[in-house]
Amino acid sequence: MSEFQQAHDVVMGNEGGVNYDPNDRGNVAPNGIVTTPTYKGIAPKPWPKWGGWKYITDCAGQLTKMPTHGTREYYNWAKYLNARLSEIKVLQQMVLEFYKANFWNRLGEINDQSLATWVYDKDVNTGSMGSRWLQESLGVAVDGMIGSKTIAAANKADAAILLDEMKGHATVYYIMAAQKPGQKGFYKSWIGRVGLSTEKLAQANFEARNLGIIA
Repeated sequence: MSEFQQAHDVVMGNEGGVNYDPNDRGNVAPNGIVTTPTYKGIAPKPWPKWGGWKYITDCAGQLTKMPTHGTREYYNWAKYLNARLSEIKVLQQMVLEFYKANFWNRLGEINDQSLATWVYDKDVNTGSMGSRWLQESLGVAVDGMIGSKTIAAANKADAAILLDEMKGHATVYYIMAAQKPGQKGFYKSWIGRVGLSTEKLAQANFEARNLGIIA
């Protein structure tokens, strides 16, 4: 059995805190101005009813006006806001409960911790693609829903081989995603989450460079 907290710690290390980037498609940004940001990977557009938004909006409203996104002043402002938000215990508990209920689900039944953690991280980052890549690599029905057949197949498979195949799917997906308008700036963080070997990362970056995603 895999441990949720161990996997969740990895995901939180990847996600960070508030993100007011207007190019983040999960943000609510009428007229290109973000009114509700992503927080620790929870996006307001697909999860508008999550109770945590109130705490984030209220806390941000107590600060000085947000500087222009991408400036040094913005990053200092966001750092201070994140520090304030981290002190709101009820908000942090809501984040934990949200992820456990909506993304961890039955991943704890997968025996290999690294496998469960990888799928969990990619589901958080993409919605459900981690689960779909797992199912595709296992040769079971691909629906993004982890059920008994997926778990049984995963626990019989060689985790290292399975992870390697899924990383290939993820690499193709992120390179394609980064080619969409306004998305190339996310490529480095996306590809960094895949966990590629040095050689395969170099290959991915070579392709990304040829496509004009990175310089």
